[in-house]
Amino acid sequence: MARSTRTALAVLGWLAASGIAVALGLVAVSALGRGILDPGPPITKPSDVAAELSRPAPARTETAPEASPGAEPLARHVERTPGGTAVTGCDASGRTMLVSWSPAQGFRADDINDGPDDEAEMTFTSADTDVDISVECSGGRPRTTVEVDG
Repeated sequence: MARSTRTALAVLGWLAASGIAVALGLVAVSALGRGILDPGPPITKPSDVAAELSRPAPARTETAPEASPGAEPLARHVERTPGGTAVTGCDASGRTMLVSWSPAQGFRADDINDGPDDEAEMTFTSADTDVDISVECSGGRPRTTVEVDG
């Protein structure tokens, strides 16, 4: 066999192996999810986006719960503790409430009495620590007490 024939066969073999490898790679990527051959979602024209944004918002079908008179906090206070953060408040009648809370990583909120009442309280609990938060209103301002056990 001539040298040029062997070279031509080697090049053809290499091209065939390369083509098969690329085809197998494309099949594998497509099988894993949105592949290279998938065109994806259709492209939205700017005029379609503008038309959608100019439409009126859908009517709200939910009915919000009726708030008791004076239930909206007039004074708020953010209390940051090792167990998390609590936002406390006092309403117009001097009642105390926990407006919101967010446990720190590894803690959970427990034993929640969010008011409105004379006193609001909760506990941030972890595997080895309890952070007790209690709130009372004094002079229209929330006064927070924090106790850390653990």
